[in-house]
Amino acid sequence: MNCSHPRARTIVMSVPTLQQLASGEWQLSCAIGGHHVFFRAEMPLYAGPEPFLSAFLLPTMAMRRYLTSPVPVCETWLRNSRALRARAADWWGFSSGGILAPEVQAPPHADVGTEAHTGLFFSGGVDAFHSLSACRPRIDKLIFIEGADTTLSDTTRREQDRRLLQSAAAAAGLDLVIIATNLREHPLFRRIGWWEAHGGALAATAHALSMSLGAAIISGSVSMQPHGSHPDLIPTYSSRRLRLDVYAGGVPRWEKLRTILADPIALQHLRVCWVHQTDGDNAMNCGVCEKCLRTLLQLECLESGVTHGLPTFPADRLDERLRRLKWIPPHVAPLWRHIAGQTSLPPSLRRQVCQLLKRSERIRRSPLRMPPFLMDRYRHLRAAWSLHRHPGSAG
Repeated sequence: MNCSHPRARTIVMSVPTLQQLASGEWQLSCAIGGHHVFFRAEMPLYAGPEPFLSAFLLPTMAMRRYLTSPVPVCETWLRNSRALRARAADWWGFSSGGILAPEVQAPPHADVGTEAHTGLFFSGGVDAFHSLSACRPRIDKLIFIEGADTTLSDTTRREQDRRLLQSAAAAAGLDLVIIATNLREHPLFRRIGWWEAHGGALAATAHALSMSLGAAIISGSVSMQPHGSHPDLIPTYSSRRLRLDVYAGGVPRWEKLRTILADPIALQHLRVCWVHQTDGDNAMNCGVCEKCLRTLLQLECLESGVTHGLPTFPADRLDERLRRLKWIPPHVAPLWRHIAGQTSLPPSLRRQVCQLLKRSERIRRSPLRMPPFLMDRYRHLRAAWSLHRHPGSAG
């Protein structure tokens, strides 16, 4: 890869800059295709190209373009990116484009710093708490990304998230690193779906924090279909100074929920909702969306009565909230049918679940149902959002 590529349609990347703001925060920023993108945290960040290249490689390839780096790129990152590009071509047809660097060599300060800690991306979800429980001896920091599933302008929600996750981190005896980014607002990043792009966003954030991180763990999804944080994809974002890995990819959600039941910290701080429509300051989960209700019912199947009084969910009765759910999309119907078949679920809730499945099937078969091409797009978006663990994701 070199900048003399004769026919490359290029997207220009500026030299990354690091500055300390008047607030005391550190901001790493760069212009990609003329649009500003930043990472902001209360610690010095790594001012190399790898954070931005990790985030924008797949969107650039989807456009059949080349992203030009004006500064040297880590030779290990470039070598790994060949495997990443091959995987993206096989999975999604991103068969051209890539990175153009002025010279392939290890950049200054390429070695891992003296504080080579291991971080876990942590959003307070089921996947995140399962990883925390299993990997606790080797985790030094928890990482939460602001701007991943909540807009940076939603200051109320951001403050609620901070309070909850700082409390969870303190209870676990770990530091919480909060890093904000406007990555999802960038027009190039939005050229592909979150389903494909979120792994690059997580990798980019980890690289930005690699002044103090030597390794970062991403909680795996139950899905082993091709997606951005697949266990075969994430390690290909690694560099000489940072190792990236996925924990528990493909592990069934029921198994992870059993871990949650044995963890008082998880039960007190569980955060699974991405709808973010709550009435009270303490209810971090709306308690009425499909994902909230599905999670609560699965917990009830495993241990009757455990959902009564969970502090991050509304306090009203579960069966009353279940009645208000009008339908469930087809891609999660098998999960609900599995819930309906659990004899450990109280009979009143089982009846409600069966009625919900019948309502949803009638809606699906209705002549006025959503056109197939819109339904396919809806399934894609729901699947992408369900992978938020931090992040993201909302685990």
